[in-house]
Amino acid sequence: IDNVIINNNTGSNAGGGIFIDNNTSTILDHVTLYNNSSNDGGGISIASTDWNSYYTNVNINNSIFYNNSPETFGSGYDNTNDYKDIVFSYSDVFLSDSDSIIDGVGNINSRPWFCDSGNDNFALADQSPCKIAGKGGTYMGAYGPGGCGEVFSGCMESQACNFCEECNINNESTCQYPLENTDCNGNC
Repeated sequence: IDNVIINNNTGSNAGGGIFIDNNTSTILDHVTLYNNSSNDGGGISIASTDWNSYYTNVNINNSIFYNNSPETFGSGYDNTNDYKDIVFSYSDVFLSDSDSIIDGVGNINSRPWFCDSGNDNFALADQSPCKIAGKGGTYMGAYGPGGCGEVFSGCMESQACNFCEECNINNESTCQYPLENTDCNGNC
């Protein structure tokens, strides 16, 4: 799977973005998995088995896993099984509740800073660490730098108490308004 965006999918059991079955060899290169959800492995789930006749080999390179829920990987992500080989290299696997980095060469754990993911623009903004962190100094994810400059997401509603003048992406869910008959400081 090469240069693909997999986003906004829901899986009922496993693998909201991708489900990889037993006895397969899969390569993901320059793939973006964003905002997928499932009961097990919002981003990716890999079938887990102890059957000796099945071997699963997955190579993930130059890819981005971001905002998948409830977690990026399902129960199949386990390199302790002798018949499963999962290798990450030069990929951004954002684990928001952790400072840990997925094992492998060149991997990072950082917000990827897309130009405008809310409107399906997954090109990389100027401040994205993924612009040159891929193998050989290339980009991570399906798209490289997008020429959108730096991205600042916040409340762009001028009536809001937390109006963000320097923002260029409106995130209305962050807007805070004064209570009725008060100003932003709580004064009547």
